Amino acid sequence: MLKATAQTSVAAAEAPSNPVDLYVLTRGAAAGPDGRATITVTVGNYGPNATRGTSSLKVVTPFFVNIDPDGALPPSSGYLFPDNRPDVPEIFQVLIPPGLRAGETRDISIPLILLPGGPRVPTIGATAFTPATSSPDSDPDLTRNTGKFALAQSSKPALPDGSVSLYFRSEELALRPGGRGELSIHFGNAGPRVTQRESYFTMTTPFHVSLDTTNGLPPHVEAIYQNNDPSVPDVVRVTVPAGLGPHTVPEWSTHIPLTAVNGAPSRSVVGMGMIVPSLSADCPDTDPDPSSNHHAVGAIHLPR
Repeated sequence: MLKATAQTSVAAAEAPSNPVDLYVLTRGAAAGPDGRATITVTVGNYGPNATRGTSSLKVVTPFFVNIDPDGALPPSSGYLFPDNRPDVPEIFQVLIPPGLRAGETRDISIPLILLPGGPRVPTIGATAFTPATSSPDSDPDLTRNTGKFALAQSSKPALPDGSVSLYFRSEELALRPGGRGELSIHFGNAGPRVTQRESYFTMTTPFHVSLDTTNGLPPHVEAIYQNNDPSVPDVVRVTVPAGLGPHTVPEWSTHIPLTAVNGAPSRSVVGMGMIVPSLSADCPDTDPDPSSNHHAVGAIHLPR
């Protein structure tokens, strides 16, 4: 009797979790004259089973875009990472209750608002839809679980030249799931004058890639948000020292230690980054059109 009970317990412990195949489709929207817009995010389940646990939709806002606090927020939603700095994305979560059937889709509306001082071209936000960390559901194919979107806006007139023109470039990093590496990032100034104050670079890590703080972080690099859920990006802030000269002066470089989470999809994944001068009112550095200051930051997952 005791032997049979032990075998039954082992079998129950090794029973497979509930397999599902979640996906997300995200459609951008055009902001009105007041800067407000609502994006539609479609979440669904290819099956083969209905979800038994809660599912989680994460929305990472574009740079210079926030969740609109005056808009109609979805039920069971809230901030994972609120931040009022315009060059820092916010992270918002919507929880979907159990029972998303195979073949079923649901549309979720997310209200957003443009912040002043943003670039003349849209920045990119991101979404991810996965089982919640406590869910009994498993999703072995994560290739359809993330999406991107932009918040379109009316074209703006060309702006006058500023005192600086900041940019960054990152070297591509290859990571095996569970592996670690350092993402090298280089910062420059296309002029016309040397930066007088510190500049700030903000980066969201790719989904399923986390900031690796095992051995500490380099000087000037700060973790301003971390989350143990691999489907939620970390947010990293780099303080770029003053004195970034134009054109002929060497770039200033740093590195960001990263680790790919076990179970990550075997494909290219990207985060987003942006560098801006200090946004304090008394900063003498001006970069009035930061359209070239933001782009993807990549990491590649090699096949398992």
